[in-house]
Amino acid sequence: MQHRTRPLLAALAAAGVTAAGLVGTTAAAPTAEAAGPTTIRVVQHNTDQHKDRFLEVVRDLEQGRADVGLMQEVCQSWVKDLKKKHKGWTVSYHEQTSNPDCPAGKGNVAIRPGKGSVFAEAYNVPGEGKTFGLACVAFGFGGIRTHACSTHLSTYDTNAAVVRRGETERIKAITNSWIDAKDAVIVAGDMNSQPTSTELDPLYLYPASRSEGRFVEAGQLARDRKKRVGPDTHRKGKIDYVFFSENHTPLAAGAKLAQEKTSGHKILRVTTTLR
Repeated sequence: MQHRTRPLLAALAAAGVTAAGLVGTTAAAPTAEAAGPTTIRVVQHNTDQHKDRFLEVVRDLEQGRADVGLMQEVCQSWVKDLKKKHKGWTVSYHEQTSNPDCPAGKGNVAIRPGKGSVFAEAYNVPGEGKTFGLACVAFGFGGIRTHACSTHLSTYDTNAAVVRRGETERIKAITNSWIDAKDAVIVAGDMNSQPTSTELDPLYLYPASRSEGRFVEAGQLARDRKKRVGPDTHRKGKIDYVFFSENHTPLAAGAKLAQEKTSGHKILRVTTTLR
């Protein structure tokens, strides 16, 4: 993907969110793989800084049980070790903050076991001392150029709902260009928002009466329903999501959604198709 900077949308400025610049990218676009099966398997998880959970998702990738892994609250040291072990993998990391459990920093990671390119962008969120943002990998899959992104939206800021809305507006602006180019896009992460919240309107395509986005969420695919649905993923309710761009994953594509219980966020495993 090309290295570029752009001004934030007015909604971001109103929310007090400013661009911190690109934090990791490669300019070379991946070449599309030969046409093949369009079934794609995605694993999404907020690890809560538990290394064993991070390694469980990595094992899914190592053993061919998943095509892409998207995680949050991942220690940077784990990512460095992963890159050393799997030098042929594509790994995008965006540092969010320092943490006693992650002295070198923690953040979002997107992992594709194979060739591709990376993209990351950070947003400065005043009041939390954290840098929220997006980490993405792009790769050819079944002849379709595919982008998979990991994100973690704002949590504790006194104006958190407005800030989260600004963050999803920014995600929409970034991904629109990819969707316009007829690429497939996956956005997953801990959104710290309930399905019906206005913060998620820039992502959801359905229901049309209130939605402003171009994505169908895994819970909707699994139930073939336009209503914003899905089982709880945390004690706070449904706050973890896997979104697929409707241009390659329409509602009729369906999905299998499995959740593995942990002491914190559930591990989400989604199987669907790109069309």
